[in-house]
Amino acid sequence: MPYKDPAMRKAKHKEYSKKHYEKRKAEGNKRIQKSNQDKKKIWREFKGTLSCSKCGFKHPAAMDFHHIDPKTKIKSVNDWARMGSYKKAFAEVEKCIVLCANCHRILHYELHKKKKRAEALLDHSSSASSSASSSDSSSSYSTHSSFSSSNQNQASSSVSNVQA
Repeated sequence: MPYKDPAMRKAKHKEYSKKHYEKRKAEGNKRIQKSNQDKKKIWREFKGTLSCSKCGFKHPAAMDFHHIDPKTKIKSVNDWARMGSYKKAFAEVEKCIVLCANCHRILHYELHKKKKRAEALLDHSSSASSSASSSDSSSSYSTHSSFSSSNQNQASSSVSNVQA
């Protein structure tokens, strides 16, 4: 029979809820742990299917995701995966090309070199003629001529296979 006194009813409900939670705490933790392990397994299997779009190297620990257009980047793919947001990680992969760690570092080195050269040329041309207007300031990150469009689609096709 329910308690008519609201304070007593609240106290009894709190007591019951605490006992109920304690009984099922371990069970709930196991369920959450299993779910997290399953998601991590899917992510590891997904990364195992990838290979570098430049050199073809294939090892899940060495695969990096390079955003083709940095403006579309919300967060790094690995940050999403580390947080357990695998749906968001897969969505972010759609915007990337897959590179091994070495090719990724080389790509950024080359991009940095191009950017520095462009800045040096811009500084040199502006100092040579002070009345010259600024040239087009498009980012060197927007195109990657060394990667074909078929290589860019590798990750997105793998994502489709995993999500299916």
